[in-house]
Amino acid sequence: ARDCCVELQTIKQPQLEFPSLVAVFEVALKQEEEVSSRIDKLYEMMDRVCQTEQDVAAICKTARVVGRLYALQLEEIDHD
Repeated sequence: ARDCCVELQTIKQPQLEFPSLVAVFEVALKQEEEVSSRIDKLYEMMDRVCQTEQDVAAICKTARVVGRLYALQLEEIDHD
C-alpha cells in the first residue's frame, strides 16, 4: 500500500456451537455491528483519498482483486 501501514490479522475460527437461539442472534448482531463499523471507516477513507475518477477506478480494481483473493481463501478453508 502506498504511504500507509497495513496490518494483516488472522481470521478467527467462527463459533460453531451456541447454548441457545438467542445466543446465535447475539453473536450475529455483534458481527453485523463490527462489519458496519468497518464499512463506515472504509467510506470515510474513500472520501479522503478519491479525488479523481482515476483514483476511484484504481481503488475499485484493487478491491475486486482483493475480493477474489478472499473468496479463494474461503474456498480453500471449506475444502480442509
